[in-house]
Amino acid sequence: MKLSVLTLALISKPLAGFRPNVLKLKYRQPRKAVVDDIDAVIACAEQAARAAGALIMDGRGASVQKTKASPRDLLTEVDGAAQRAIEDIIKGEFPAHSILGEESVEPGQKKSASALMTALCGTAEGTQNGWLWVVDPIDGTTNFASGLALSAVSIGVALHGELQVGIIYDPFADELFKAVKGRGAEVNGAPMSCARSPPELEPEAVLGEAVVFAGSPPASNSMAPSLRGINALMPRVRTVRLVGSAALMLAWVAAGRAQAYFEPDLNAWDTAAGALLLAEAGGAVVDLETKEPYTLATRRILGFNGDPRLLKAMHAVLLGANAVRLEDAAPAKMSSSSVDKGEAIEAEEREERRGATDRDESLAEKPADPVVEEQRAKMLAELDELLKLGRDGVVKKIENDMKDER
Repeated sequence: MKLSVLTLALISKPLAGFRPNVLKLKYRQPRKAVVDDIDAVIACAEQAARAAGALIMDGRGASVQKTKASPRDLLTEVDGAAQRAIEDIIKGEFPAHSILGEESVEPGQKKSASALMTALCGTAEGTQNGWLWVVDPIDGTTNFASGLALSAVSIGVALHGELQVGIIYDPFADELFKAVKGRGAEVNGAPMSCARSPPELEPEAVLGEAVVFAGSPPASNSMAPSLRGINALMPRVRTVRLVGSAALMLAWVAAGRAQAYFEPDLNAWDTAAGALLLAEAGGAVVDLETKEPYTLATRRILGFNGDPRLLKAMHAVLLGANAVRLEDAAPAKMSSSSVDKGEAIEAEEREERRGATDRDESLAEKPADPVVEEQRAKMLAELDELLKLGRDGVVKKIENDMKDER
C-alpha cells in the first residue's frame, strides 16, 4: 500500500455515513524512479483514447442496452466495448497498473464512491505500485445514444492519488485535450489556457460576462440543487449551457471557451482528466460547497478559469440558492486548515445577506424571478437559524445528523 495517511473515517465508518467529498486524502509524493514512466503513460493514454473514440464514431446512435441507477442513466453496448479496448491497451503496456472504469462499477452514488476508495486504498487488484487509471469510455452516453455529437473519452492517470496525466478525446471534432502535471495543457498539440475578464472589473461584472456550464444529472437528489443553481445564475451571467458531458465541459473551460462549470454530484471518472486539464490551463476545480481543492474523492465540483473574482461571485449565488450540496444532505463539516472554515462560511453568509440589496439594485432592470426570491427567503431563514446556533451548535447539529444517518 502506497498511501502514507488515510483519514480514519475512511476505513472505520460504514458507507451510509460516508462523505467522500469532505474527506481530505494525503499521499506520498511520487518517487523520481517511477516518474520516468510518464512519457510512456502519456503515449498509452492517447492511444487508448483514440481507440475508444473510433468505436464511438462507428457506433454512434447505438441502441440502449439497459439503464443503470435511474431510467435517465443509460448504457449501450459500445460503452462496454470502448472500456474493454482501453483496458486491453493499458494492460498491454502496464500490466501492474490498476484501472477504475465506469462500466466495471455497480451503478449508484455510494457504489461508485466505495469503488474509488477501494482503488485508492490499494486493496484492488494491481494497485500495489500506486498507478491508477480512472476511465470513462463514453462520457455523455445519453447524447451518444441519441445521435448527438457531444460525447468524449476521459482518461485520468494518478500516481499515489495525485493526478499526473489527463486525456479527453472528442472523436466527433477530432480534438484531443491533454494535460501533464507541470507541463501545461494543450489541444491537438497547441497550448491552451483559460479565458479571464479584464482586471479592473468587480466580481459581479466578471460573473455577468461568464459563460457557465451546468449539469443535468440523472439522480433526483442532485437534479434539484442543479436546477436551483441554474435558476439563480441565469439572470446574473451571460448564459448557462447544458452540454451533457462533464468531460467536454471541463475541457472547454480549460480551452477558454467558457468560464465555469458546476455540478452537485459527479464521479471520479467524470472529472479526473478535466480537473488536471483545468489546473494546467490556469484554472481550478474546487469543492462546490467548501471551496476546498479538488481530489479524486471530490463529488461536488465547481470548475472555473482561476479568477478569484468569479469564484467569489458564483459561489455566493449558488450558496444563496441552496445549490451546493445534494438534496436533503447535511452541510459539510469543515476542516480546520488555514483559517477556521466554519467562521469563514458564516462570514460569507453574512456578507451575502448585507450585499443582497446592492445586487438587487444592480439587477433592477431585470424582472425578479419569484422562484429565485422564494428560494432566497427560505435560505435566509435557514441561515438565521444556523447563526443563532453559533458555530459550535452547527457542528454539533451536523454530527447528530450524521449519527442519525448511520
